Amino acid sequence: MDYKSYFEESVKRNAVRYNSWQFPSDKNLRQEYDIEYQKHLKPQYGDFWPTFDDFMKAAEDGKVIEIGPSTDATIGSRSRTRNKEDLIGLLSSYRSWGKFRNEQTTQNLYDRINKNLPLDMPLILKTKYGMKIMSGNTRADVAMQTIGSYEALILDVSDRV
Repeated sequence: MDYKSYFEESVKRNAVRYNSWQFPSDKNLRQEYDIEYQKHLKPQYGDFWPTFDDFMKAAEDGKVIEIGPSTDATIGSRSRTRNKEDLIGLLSSYRSWGKFRNEQTTQNLYDRINKNLPLDMPLILKTKYGMKIMSGNTRADVAMQTIGSYEALILDVSDRV
């Protein structure tokens, strides 16, 4: 079964409604800038946000869109795990496992969606080569598994990357 069909069938079975995606707080955006941008994106693509203020402006100017299976399948660096066991298997291979991530923090994401509690929306870069997940890959996986879509903040850097 292809990726899109798999998630459409999963959503039909679960029938969970979720509408509590939130814009990340300044504190969380600072963390994304310091970790995801400074340590991962900047070395790979160059310094397209020289200051945190530049990044904040990009976030403020970003566009929120709903990502379904067809669009999600085009986003680079997405893990697209199909169930919680696969997700835990992936996450447990990360250096952050045990320190920042564990089975309980993973279960917490499923619980938050099932109870319609707020979660920060994933951040996705729009480059001239296509889209790439910046942060929120795990949240996106959990959402795709439980509700079949997620809202994301699109940061357009296509004029620079």
